[in-house]
Amino acid sequence: MPALTDKEIQQFLNSGRHILKLATIGPDGAPYIVPVWYGWDGKAFTLVGRKHNRWIPYVQREPRVSILVDTCDIPYTRVTAPGRAEVVDANWFGNWEPISVKYAGHEVGHKYYEDTKHIPRVLIKVTPGKVTTWTGGDWHPRYLT
Repeated sequence: MPALTDKEIQQFLNSGRHILKLATIGPDGAPYIVPVWYGWDGKAFTLVGRKHNRWIPYVQREPRVSILVDTCDIPYTRVTAPGRAEVVDANWFGNWEPISVKYAGHEVGHKYYEDTKHIPRVLIKVTPGKVTTWTGGDWHPRYLT
């Protein structure tokens, strides 16, 4: 289960349609995890939420989060990290079309963006802390003893 190199991390996070799982803390103190589309600029994740998403006030109240981006097929690949979420703009009308196209394809993603771009979004930046990665289907040696 080798770790990914920095170059492999960048390639993985910028390839495919991997869903980011965002872990937050709900108002009762319980963990809350939500799958989200993301953009990655090499240093931070860009998340674009709807104003009424349940998780938006959670990151506003408690900016400490955790992220997981992984695959479901062998060879399994995982990038996970604690992070800090920052609400950049709570009433954002910026261009999130590239994220929509990444996940829904050019035709559907463009249409979805065009049909809903008039609805304000919440722009959130998540800066990861210590990143942990692995790839492969084998057991780590520490589990074999």
